[in-house]
Amino acid sequence: MDGAEQGTKSRLIVFVAVALSLVLSAFGAAASLPDAGEERAEALVEQMVRLAGLESDARARIPVRVNQEGGPLWVGEAVTRAVEEHPAVRLAEDGLGIVRVEVVADPTHVAMRGGLFRQGWNLRSEHPLCMRCVPWAMMVALGLGLGAMVVTRRMGLGLAVAGVAAQLIERLVSWPEGFVAIPWSDQVKDGPLGRAVVDLALALPEGGVALGAGIVTLCAVLMVFDHRRSSGRGGAMLAATVIGIAGVLMWAEAAARCGVGAWIGSPAGAASILSMALAWGQQARTLRRA
Repeated sequence: MDGAEQGTKSRLIVFVAVALSLVLSAFGAAASLPDAGEERAEALVEQMVRLAGLESDARARIPVRVNQEGGPLWVGEAVTRAVEEHPAVRLAEDGLGIVRVEVVADPTHVAMRGGLFRQGWNLRSEHPLCMRCVPWAMMVALGLGLGAMVVTRRMGLGLAVAGVAAQLIERLVSWPEGFVAIPWSDQVKDGPLGRAVVDLALALPEGGVALGAGIVTLCAVLMVFDHRRSSGRGGAMLAATVIGIAGVLMWAEAAARCGVGAWIGSPAGAASILSMALAWGQQARTLRRA
């Protein structure tokens, strides 16, 4: 088989794999939403605990019960499990405290707004915690990134395009009528990945954030000097790597808010992501450099 035939076969494999991935991304979203909502339920309980200033002390856990207003039953069950697992509160049918959950949902979208009521307390979150399962949007972003890699012959640029496209598509895909509009910055901060970063920052000792920022700045300076010293060689490769990593993080953040993590566990999700990975891997074989 000569080079032209091999190239044609490779392009065919990539095209079929991407097409299959995009078709499969239209399935399994509704069934995956309850699994994706588990993280939102845990975040809601943690949010209420922080608002109340409760300490995680097993000896002084406050008895609460869960009251759900609207939405599917799985939301209340998820919040109940989150209460049972949190070290600052405990579940009790006659608990004086009430974790109240206001829910708006459809088959692929859910919004939870929490409140904590106890002996004169009347705490309520500023805005709902939202989650939706729209994996097709993230797979389209990966397809666009793959197209950029084909054109530019750089995987780093392809990953960057995938990340930017994921963020843009996530913002362009509107929420159904009846859901409260939440600023994008708050969605990112309260999203699964954003919340993990915030929790990590809060857990760092004083000066830890400044130290991390200093390390990032130092790496950027070294990258610039390396690029000036070896323009077109090491510097360009390092820059492409950094851009690619940034793209991966942007895609992962948007994907987390779009329920991709839970959806991958479904048969359609697993097959879709594997097909897309095959397309990227097959295309990467044709690249001479990153």
